[in-house]
Amino acid sequence: MFSRKERIFASILSGFSVSILNTIIEYLSDRYDLYRIEGDYKILSTPALLFILWGLLASIYALVSFRAKDLILLYIIAGIIGGWIIDLIGIVKGILIVEEKGTILFNFSVWVILVPLTVILSRLYMKLLFSR
Repeated sequence: MFSRKERIFASILSGFSVSILNTIIEYLSDRYDLYRIEGDYKILSTPALLFILWGLLASIYALVSFRAKDLILLYIIAGIIGGWIIDLIGIVKGILIVEEKGTILFNFSVWVILVPLTVILSRLYMKLLFSR
C-alpha cells in the first residue's frame, strides 16, 4: 500500500508528464495544420498553464484514488467530457481553430488518450518509485 504523499507525488508527476505530451501534441497540431489556438487567448495553450491544468487534473485523481474504483472511472469519464466541453467552447468562441487537415475528432481523441494516461502513469510511477 502506498502512502498519501507517495500517491500525490506520483499523481503530480504523471500530470507533469501528460502536460509535456500535450504540449508536444499542441506544437505538432499547429505545425501540421490540424488545429491551432487563435486570438488574445493564446495563453490558454502555453506549457505553463497546461502544466497547471494537468497537475490539477492529476491532483483530483490523487484524491479519488484513495476511494473506490468507481470514482476512478468517474474521474476518467468526467475528465474526458470536461475536455470535450472545453474544446467545444473554444471552437464556438473562435479560440480553437480546426484547420483544413484537422478534425474535431482528433481534438476529442486527445482527451480520450491523455486523461486515462494520467491514471496509468500515476500507477506506474508509484510502482517504479515507491515499491518496497
